[in-house]
Amino acid sequence: MVSEAAFIEILRDILDGERARLTAQFEAGARLRERYGWAWDVFVQSYATNGGVRVWNGFLAEGGAALVRWDALLGEDPANVEAAAARLEALSHRFLTPRWADRTRPALLSTFRRFHAVGGPDRMARTWNGYDQPDTLLRWLKTFPMIGDKYARNMCMDVSHPLILDHIALDHRIHALCDLVEGAPPRIPYRGREGWLRGVAGALGINGWYLDRLLFGRYEEIRAAIS
Repeated sequence: MVSEAAFIEILRDILDGERARLTAQFEAGARLRERYGWAWDVFVQSYATNGGVRVWNGFLAEGGAALVRWDALLGEDPANVEAAAARLEALSHRFLTPRWADRTRPALLSTFRRFHAVGGPDRMARTWNGYDQPDTLLRWLKTFPMIGDKYARNMCMDVSHPLILDHIALDHRIHALCDLVEGAPPRIPYRGREGWLRGVAGALGINGWYLDRLLFGRYEEIRAAIS
């Protein structure tokens, strides 16, 4: 265990060498929102990485990203939602983590049909970008199946969405680090620990997005420094 002050100093030492990488990552995420279909792509990645990234990364290494893009799924008959859903279902066996696929596959297909029903990813992106308050945006994202507090935040962070820059996508790694800090709030309620981490970010002179990506990207190094 370490004190909060010691935890902050550990992070400060690591942050000094990470600023350029994090800034480049942030800028790359913002550019993703300029790409057609980004809203759909973010949902696919969220379902695909539920339970781990290994299978998804292998799928991407084989050029799989192009196969699950919106236009590729619709094919030559964009109105035929069931044919497109069948293509997605078949592909999902290649990129969903098998241990969770019984849950993530129905959620993925339900989300696909919801996108199709409203007119596709551009229409969904306009809805996404139409929110002007973080809480209302997060509540909307959580209306999709299997999207909870963590994934709602993480999807926004993946595209550097301006409304969610002071939030934290608390996964098991970030929780594990917090558990090693004296005085850190418990894991539940979510906003208690998130609020505490905002204070840590403030002490470092960064926002929640930077802290989240620092904790996630340098988990092993941070944990070793604490130990």
